[in-house]
Amino acid sequence: MKSIPYKSAVIGLGNIAWKYDQAVMVKNGVLTHAEAYKLHSDTVLVGGCSPDEKDRNGFAEKYNVPVFSSVDELLQDTLPDIVSICSPAYLHFEHTCKCIASGVRMIWLEKPPALTKEEIDFIIKEQDREKVVVLVNYQRRYCQGYIRLKEIFCNKTLGEVKFVYMTYSRGLSANGSHIIDILHYILGDKVRITLASSLTSGCKGEPSFVLRTDEGLLVFVMGISLPYHCLDISLTCDKGRTSVLYGGMKTTFEEKTEHEFYPGFYRLKERNGNVSDSCDMEKTMLFALDDLVESYRQGKSPRSNLETARGTVAVIEEIERVLGAGL
Repeated sequence: MKSIPYKSAVIGLGNIAWKYDQAVMVKNGVLTHAEAYKLHSDTVLVGGCSPDEKDRNGFAEKYNVPVFSSVDELLQDTLPDIVSICSPAYLHFEHTCKCIASGVRMIWLEKPPALTKEEIDFIIKEQDREKVVVLVNYQRRYCQGYIRLKEIFCNKTLGEVKFVYMTYSRGLSANGSHIIDILHYILGDKVRITLASSLTSGCKGEPSFVLRTDEGLLVFVMGISLPYHCLDISLTCDKGRTSVLYGGMKTTFEEKTEHEFYPGFYRLKERNGNVSDSCDMEKTMLFALDDLVESYRQGKSPRSNLETARGTVAVIEEIERVLGAGL
């Protein structure tokens, strides 16, 4: 195993690669791959790659590292240990295969990892053969709000889950994929989730549909065409309801309690201290990078990996097949 610090490079120099951190100054946290490499004690940034000259110049000026217009040049000249793949989705498969073939040991791959299950299966085989660790950047798996939601589900803190309700906006493959991935994480990645029925096929970019687990749990997913981000999930249980709202920015915990106006009847009530506006979304990139590095050292899979991401791609493929092309 190579000694640290691990040489790190970025393919694709857009928002998630480095620009979000230039637009928003976050105290004690980061929003991008490049800043995560800069702050992590075990990594050092050695280069970036983009076909866009303006992006290359800006990245080079900010981080004082060499930049390249081609992936091959980046890999040959910098010999990175870790590569972030932040290029457009249709290039993820090609760029991942190039990184594995060049000897990169760790890959931090933006979602979706590939466009089809077949492409993901091919990458998994190459990953296993070359002993490469790939982390797919569904970073909400590292957010405390969703981690608590998983604990409530697994521990049956509010009893049996009877109903799951989710909403998303701004595209099935973009925000919709985050919702489906976090559903897999909460219920368990080995739980099989399939399309039960469609609620609408008229909303081209944000379809609504019902999912079902093999155990019969129904999940209603509402897609909404909105000019802002809407990512919410609620678990309705025997003894109450818990939700993560605003894409992880707020959590609520409601318990069954006797109705103050109608004795013998019950309602849900938020109790003091059960609503939280605290959020660690600005730290999830560092949490993800730390998981990638530790997984490589320990020879294990990270929390968000190709196998877990494959389930999300499979659900989206089924939705697109049933509801038609052009979603």
